[in-house]
Amino acid sequence: MLNMKEHWVDFPRIKKPSPNAWIPSYLDDLKFNVDGSTRGKPGPTGISGVLKNSKGKIMCLFSLFIGIQDSNTAEIMAIHKACMLFASNPSIAGHNIIIVNDSSTAVSWANNTEGSRSWALLVSGTD
Repeated sequence: MLNMKEHWVDFPRIKKPSPNAWIPSYLDDLKFNVDGSTRGKPGPTGISGVLKNSKGKIMCLFSLFIGIQDSNTAEIMAIHKACMLFASNPSIAGHNIIIVNDSSTAVSWANNTEGSRSWALLVSGTD
């Protein structure tokens, strides 16, 4: 009789794609992937984004330090900056825009038209 031991192979874990991973948009649509980051709560804060067309060509980039903020403010400010850049650029007028962000709170605030947004953001002028 053979004495066999079980051998388990430890395969590397497959990571889920990042919510901010770029996925091509429909023809003529533009996609802005944006993010905010803080070091501490609150702490030094940065925002960034990349705008690509449906073929993956980079149309616009931004990366900014925005002072001492909390993480929710960072995320909503990244969305706000993408909207402002899109609205101020006549060369991309006529395109649909998709803005992707990994914060469900910030996306909820950005999509909410009924007024239940953060008081701090209303005071800071992002509304």
